[in-house]
Amino acid sequence: MLSKKNQEKLKALMRLIPNILLICFVGIIFYRMIFKNYQITTPDVILIATFVIFSLGIIEKVEVIAIGEKGVSARFSKVEEDITIINQIAKHVLTEGELTQLERLAGRDDNLYATYTHFLEQEMVRLCQHGFVKENNKDDLWKMRHHGSNQFNLRTYFWITEEGRKYLKILKDLENKQKQTEQ
Repeated sequence: MLSKKNQEKLKALMRLIPNILLICFVGIIFYRMIFKNYQITTPDVILIATFVIFSLGIIEKVEVIAIGEKGVSARFSKVEEDITIINQIAKHVLTEGELTQLERLAGRDDNLYATYTHFLEQEMVRLCQHGFVKENNKDDLWKMRHHGSNQFNLRTYFWITEEGRKYLKILKDLENKQKQTEQ
Protein backbone atom coordinates (compact mmCIF):
# COMPACT_ATOMS: atom_id res chain seq x y z
CA MET A 1 0.00 0.00 0.00
CA LEU A 2 1.31 3.45 -0.92
CA SER A 3 1.55 6.21 1.66
CA LYS A 4 -0.90 9.14 1.42
CA LYS A 5 1.84 11.43 0.15
CA ASN A 6 2.84 8.96 -2.58
CA GLN A 7 -0.81 8.39 -3.50
CA GLU A 8 -1.24 12.15 -4.00
CA LYS A 9 1.88 12.27 -6.17
CA LEU A 10 0.64 9.31 -8.19
CA LYS A 11 -2.77 10.97 -8.66
CA ALA A 12 -1.10 14.19 -9.85
CA LEU A 13 1.04 12.23 -12.29
CA MET A 14 -1.98 10.29 -13.53
CA ARG A 15 -3.78 13.61 -14.19
CA LEU A 16 -0.78 15.03 -16.03
CA ILE A 17 0.07 12.07 -18.27
CA PRO A 18 -3.23 11.98 -20.24
CA ASN A 19 -2.98 15.72 -20.89
CA ILE A 20 0.56 15.42 -22.22
CA LEU A 21 -0.36 12.40 -24.34
CA LEU A 22 -3.45 14.17 -25.67
CA ILE A 23 -1.44 17.23 -26.71
CA CYS A 24 1.21 15.06 -28.38
CA PHE A 25 -1.32 12.86 -30.13
CA VAL A 26 -3.41 15.77 -31.42
CA GLY A 27 -0.21 17.50 -32.55
CA ILE A 28 0.86 14.41 -34.51
CA ILE A 29 -2.58 14.12 -36.11
CA PHE A 30 -2.60 17.78 -37.15
CA TYR A 31 0.95 17.50 -38.49
CA ARG A 32 -0.07 14.47 -40.55
CA MET A 33 -3.27 16.19 -41.73
CA ILE A 34 -1.42 19.31 -42.88
CA PHE A 35 1.74 17.82 -44.35
CA LYS A 36 0.83 14.23 -45.21
CA ASN A 37 -2.85 14.57 -46.33
CA TYR A 38 -3.93 12.27 -43.47
CA GLN A 39 -7.59 11.76 -42.57
CA ILE A 40 -8.70 11.16 -38.99
CA THR A 41 -9.77 7.54 -38.41
CA THR A 42 -12.05 5.94 -35.82
CA PRO A 43 -9.13 4.74 -33.65
CA ASP A 44 -7.83 8.33 -33.59
CA VAL A 45 -11.19 9.58 -32.31
CA ILE A 46 -11.37 6.80 -29.71
CA LEU A 47 -7.89 7.61 -28.41
CA ILE A 48 -8.62 11.33 -28.23
CA ALA A 49 -11.91 10.64 -26.40
CA THR A 50 -10.12 8.36 -23.93
CA PHE A 51 -7.47 11.00 -23.19
CA VAL A 52 -10.16 13.66 -22.78
CA ILE A 53 -12.14 11.49 -20.35
CA PHE A 54 -9.06 10.92 -18.22
CA SER A 55 -8.08 14.57 -18.32
CA LEU A 56 -11.60 15.64 -17.28
CA GLY A 57 -11.17 14.22 -13.82
CA ILE A 58 -12.21 10.62 -13.63
CA ILE A 59 -8.94 10.13 -11.81
CA GLU A 60 -10.19 12.64 -9.21
CA LYS A 61 -12.71 10.04 -8.05
CA VAL A 62 -9.99 7.57 -7.04
CA GLU A 63 -9.87 7.31 -3.25
CA VAL A 64 -7.25 4.58 -2.80
CA ILE A 65 -4.74 3.11 -5.22
CA ALA A 66 -3.21 -0.22 -4.25
CA ILE A 67 -0.39 -1.98 -6.05
CA GLY A 68 -0.02 -5.62 -5.10
CA GLU A 69 0.63 -9.11 -6.38
CA LYS A 70 -2.68 -9.12 -8.29
CA GLY A 71 -1.89 -5.84 -10.07
CA VAL A 72 -3.18 -2.31 -9.61
CA SER A 73 -6.55 -1.71 -7.99
CA ALA A 74 -8.46 1.45 -7.18
CA ARG A 75 -11.47 2.39 -5.10
CA PHE A 76 -13.64 5.18 -6.49
CA SER A 77 -15.68 7.75 -4.57
CA LYS A 78 -19.06 9.27 -5.36
CA VAL A 79 -20.14 6.47 -7.71
CA GLU A 80 -23.64 6.35 -6.22
CA GLU A 81 -24.02 10.13 -6.53
CA ASP A 82 -22.89 10.04 -10.18
CA ILE A 83 -25.36 7.26 -11.05
CA THR A 84 -28.16 9.28 -9.45
CA ILE A 85 -27.21 12.41 -11.40
CA ILE A 86 -26.93 10.53 -14.70
CA ASN A 87 -30.27 8.85 -14.01
CA GLN A 88 -31.94 12.22 -13.39
CA ILE A 89 -30.48 13.69 -16.58
CA ALA A 90 -31.58 10.71 -18.67
CA LYS A 91 -35.09 10.81 -17.20
CA HIS A 92 -35.55 14.46 -18.11
CA VAL A 93 -34.61 14.18 -21.78
CA LEU A 94 -38.27 13.38 -22.44
CA THR A 95 -41.44 14.67 -20.85
CA GLU A 96 -43.69 12.21 -19.03
CA GLY A 97 -46.08 12.16 -22.01
CA GLU A 98 -43.28 11.53 -24.52
CA LEU A 99 -41.90 8.72 -22.38
CA THR A 100 -45.38 7.18 -22.18
CA GLN A 101 -45.77 7.23 -25.98
CA LEU A 102 -42.27 5.80 -26.47
CA GLU A 103 -42.96 2.99 -23.99
CA ARG A 104 -46.29 2.26 -25.72
CA LEU A 105 -44.56 2.01 -29.12
CA ALA A 106 -41.90 -0.25 -27.59
CA GLY A 107 -44.58 -2.63 -26.34
CA ARG A 108 -45.92 -5.63 -28.20
CA ASP A 109 -49.53 -4.46 -28.47
CA ASP A 110 -50.44 -3.97 -32.14
CA ASN A 111 -53.40 -1.75 -31.35
CA LEU A 112 -52.20 1.46 -29.72
CA TYR A 113 -55.32 3.54 -29.79
CA ALA A 114 -54.99 7.27 -29.33
CA THR A 115 -57.10 10.36 -29.85
CA TYR A 116 -55.53 13.30 -31.63
CA THR A 117 -54.62 16.24 -29.42
CA HIS A 118 -52.15 19.03 -29.92
CA PHE A 119 -50.15 17.57 -27.02
CA LEU A 120 -49.94 14.16 -28.72
CA GLU A 121 -48.75 15.82 -31.91
CA GLN A 122 -46.05 17.75 -30.05
CA GLU A 123 -44.94 14.60 -28.21
CA MET A 124 -44.58 12.72 -31.49
CA VAL A 125 -42.75 15.65 -33.13
CA ARG A 126 -40.20 15.69 -30.29
CA LEU A 127 -39.79 11.90 -30.34
CA CYS A 128 -39.11 12.11 -34.09
CA GLN A 129 -36.64 14.97 -33.51
CA HIS A 130 -34.77 12.87 -30.95
CA GLY A 131 -34.64 10.02 -33.46
CA PHE A 132 -36.48 7.71 -31.06
CA VAL A 133 -39.51 7.36 -33.36
CA LYS A 134 -39.96 7.48 -37.14
CA GLU A 135 -42.99 8.07 -39.32
CA ASN A 136 -44.15 5.08 -41.39
CA ASN A 137 -44.69 7.38 -44.38
CA LYS A 138 -43.74 10.95 -45.13
CA ASP A 139 -46.20 13.44 -43.60
CA ASP A 140 -47.84 10.84 -41.33
CA LEU A 141 -47.33 13.25 -38.48
CA TRP A 142 -49.66 15.71 -40.13
CA LYS A 143 -52.08 13.05 -41.44
CA MET A 144 -53.02 11.99 -37.93
CA ARG A 145 -54.64 15.42 -37.43
CA HIS A 146 -57.53 14.40 -39.69
CA HIS A 147 -58.82 11.93 -37.11
CA GLY A 148 -60.10 14.75 -34.92
CA SER A 149 -61.75 13.27 -31.85
CA ASN A 150 -61.93 9.76 -33.37
CA GLN A 151 -59.50 7.17 -32.10
CA PHE A 152 -56.78 5.83 -34.38
CA ASN A 153 -53.95 3.31 -34.13
CA LEU A 154 -50.66 5.09 -33.39
CA ARG A 155 -48.77 2.24 -35.09
CA THR A 156 -50.41 3.25 -38.39
CA TYR A 157 -48.26 6.36 -38.34
CA PHE A 158 -45.17 5.66 -36.19
CA TRP A 159 -42.63 3.03 -35.22
CA ILE A 160 -39.91 3.01 -32.56
CA THR A 161 -36.30 3.13 -33.76
CA GLU A 162 -33.34 1.23 -32.36
CA GLU A 163 -32.24 4.50 -30.72
CA GLY A 164 -35.59 4.68 -28.94
CA ARG A 165 -35.22 1.12 -27.69
CA LYS A 166 -31.65 1.86 -26.52
CA TYR A 167 -32.85 4.93 -24.63
CA LEU A 168 -35.53 2.91 -22.80
CA LYS A 169 -32.95 0.21 -21.98
CA ILE A 170 -30.53 2.82 -20.62
CA LEU A 171 -33.27 4.24 -18.39
CA LYS A 172 -34.10 0.77 -17.08
CA ASP A 173 -30.42 -0.07 -16.50
CA LEU A 174 -29.82 3.22 -14.67
CA GLU A 175 -32.84 2.61 -12.42
CA ASN A 176 -31.53 -0.87 -11.60
CA LYS A 177 -28.03 0.45 -10.84
CA GLN A 178 -29.47 3.17 -8.63
CA LYS A 179 -31.50 0.58 -6.70
CA GLN A 180 -28.37 -1.57 -6.28
CA THR A 181 -26.30 1.31 -4.92
CA GLU A 182 -29.06 2.26 -2.46
CA GLN A 183 -29.06 -1.24 -0.91
